[in-house]
Amino acid sequence: MTKMAVFYYSSTGANYKMAQWTEEALKQAGAEVKLVKIPETAK
Repeated sequence: MTKMAVFYYSSTGANYKMAQWTEEALKQAGAEVKLVKIPETAK
């Protein structure tokens, strides 16, 4: 089984939604997927 990680940062939720779509597509293709949220780095 292929293992994939989807890294994303989202302050408004739009990138999170795209990460979820990517996760679903990868799962449908047979991959094991983990979503990883990147913390805010701007100061």
